[in-house]
Amino acid sequence: MEDAKNENLANGTILARAALAALALATAVALAAGLSGCGQPPEELIRSGVESELSEIKAMEGGAWDDVMEGMAAGSAGLEQYGVDGEGLARALLEGFDYQVGEVQVSGSAATVEVETTCKSLAAVGEAFNAKVEGYAESAPAEGADESTVGKLFMEAMAEAPLETTTITLPYALNGSTWEPGAGFEAALMQMFGM
Repeated sequence: MEDAKNENLANGTILARAALAALALATAVALAAGLSGCGQPPEELIRSGVESELSEIKAMEGGAWDDVMEGMAAGSAGLEQYGVDGEGLARALLEGFDYQVGEVQVSGSAATVEVETTCKSLAAVGEAFNAKVEGYAESAPAEGADESTVGKLFMEAMAEAPLETTTITLPYALNGSTWEPGAGFEAALMQMFGM
């Protein structure tokens, strides 16, 4: 019995990490659209494009949010057995999300934009979940945790995780007349989630 209890909790921890990584990647994909505009200075074009995408994610509606949901549908397979759905996970992680677009620098065909983000850190969510799992393991009945209990502990940890503010620098590269995410874009964006 004890082995089954520990296996369910360990599987829940592995699945939680995979789901959080899927959400961070889905958010990166949502922001990876190319930016183009006729006659706009590049600084203005990049700023307005990033603002537009982040505002939709903050509002949890619009095209960028739809892209996050599409990414979550593809990347969160297996969550349903824990009683967690991809949209609920995304909404819980991004609850309280805010941003401030800062300086945009353009040099030839390369550009960067600084963005100050406030959101829940995946590291903090993971720590809170591990603490909940350990607490449950110490006080749980001998038959252990079923999948729905693991899912409940995970969503509680997500809800309780504190907001953290991080400044990230997103790279863009000019491709023809379109500014596209540059090398290292996804890695830079993942930093807002503490990854």
